[in-house]
Amino acid sequence: MEKKKDTKLLMINMVSSGVFQLLMLIVPIITTPYVSRIFSPEQLGLYASSYSMASIFVTIAMFGIPIYGARKIAQSNDKETRTKNFFSIWFLQIFFSVICFALFNFIVIAFGLDNMYYFQSFLILVTIFDISWFFIGLEEIRKNILRNFITKFVATLSIFFFIKQNYQLDIYLFINVLAMLLGNLTMFTSLRPHLILKKNYYHFSKDLRTVKESFRLLIPMLIDTTKNASAKLILVSLAGNYQVGIFDQGSKIIVLLLGILTSMSSALVPRMSHFVSLNRKNELNKYFKVFNSIICVFSVIVISGIISVGEFFVPLFFGEGYSGVVPVLIIGSFVILFGTLNGFMMNGLIIPLSLDSELIKASSISMSSVVLLNLAFNKYLGAIGAMLSYLSSTIILTIIYCIFLRKNIDLKSFFIKITTTIMLIIINYLIVFVIKNSIIMTGNISNFILFGGISVFISLILIYIITLKSSIFFDGSVKSVFNFFKSKY
Repeated sequence: MEKKKDTKLLMINMVSSGVFQLLMLIVPIITTPYVSRIFSPEQLGLYASSYSMASIFVTIAMFGIPIYGARKIAQSNDKETRTKNFFSIWFLQIFFSVICFALFNFIVIAFGLDNMYYFQSFLILVTIFDISWFFIGLEEIRKNILRNFITKFVATLSIFFFIKQNYQLDIYLFINVLAMLLGNLTMFTSLRPHLILKKNYYHFSKDLRTVKESFRLLIPMLIDTTKNASAKLILVSLAGNYQVGIFDQGSKIIVLLLGILTSMSSALVPRMSHFVSLNRKNELNKYFKVFNSIICVFSVIVISGIISVGEFFVPLFFGEGYSGVVPVLIIGSFVILFGTLNGFMMNGLIIPLSLDSELIKASSISMSSVVLLNLAFNKYLGAIGAMLSYLSSTIILTIIYCIFLRKNIDLKSFFIKITTTIMLIIINYLIVFVIKNSIIMTGNISNFILFGGISVFISLILIYIITLKSSIFFDGSVKSVFNFFKSKY
């Protein structure tokens, strides 16, 4: 009975984390069709490259706290310990945020970078108020969803209301920064019930173990951020802002889906850490098999859909001048499968098992591969080369994680599911391709609806056939977890 409650709470927290991440990304996604018709690919490329550089410093400012803080709060057994841990960690976050803000602006001035880089520096200050890690540790992130929804909704309306001309790129940036700041500040209104708000608890920890442990988790986070940012920074130096704009727009939808699914897996950290502390490591493989199945089924439908309607979706969504986004979007769609699996293996297994050294090694290898591949491809292939490099490094990371986790997960079942998923995507593509050559229609909207619907229908049929003929996706472990929906709990 208790396990059913645990499972239900875990699923609720995963969905809540996914919704929270969706709200964080919903402003740029909803407004992209509007913004891409006002700003040129070159302007959006400048925005993306400056944002990428700022994001590296944002990650340094957070100092590994999104992972370390959530884990530390989850391990706090009483209110007093939780209070001391919160202020110790948060003051550490404030300290490094201020240092990184000053350092970033020094670099902008010293190298004479565009003013857009200076404007992006305010993202670093905004991270001072990002305490989402605290609520993730408490498994109560959903309490802040409504407040964040309101701030994101206001930001979206502001963009439609204030952004009218192509010289207002800086205003667009400040609206996004302000929305992030307000969203972060709303989380402080929920702190009081969980903390002891007395003066003697407000102190900077003198225990260097906090800094050391947090720094160890900063390394893989920084490597991951640098890996993503380096593609745009290398691309802008080798191919210019236009190619960066095409790559950034092509990766927007991928980043949205990947961010939602990965943030859902971050809700696993407290629960999986709890299983490890109780020596219930057999539960880890069980949950891995379950969510591996969910990810694979989701990927069949979504990736097949993107491949089928990419050529119709891009002109509808981005407007004229963005035809180069189509191949970038199609290639990047496979990042959804491997990137989500990587996020799950990291958040659900590697972090709870405290395999910090292995995480650093894996991230370092992946980082090296993405830099080398970008240097090799970007000059000749532009945005396509950047996405091929990103996908390749993501697959390499999946392989490395599997090597490190070979004693903890059923690799045979894992690879069968991945192979089956790719096979179903290929079959779907071939069927839709034949239908496309048999049906001639005009208009991107009608083609998008028609072939999108056909792709989803074919995917569901293929998944149903596989389910009837085998237990590849839905074996006993998966069914046992989903049975709780039928219970009174």
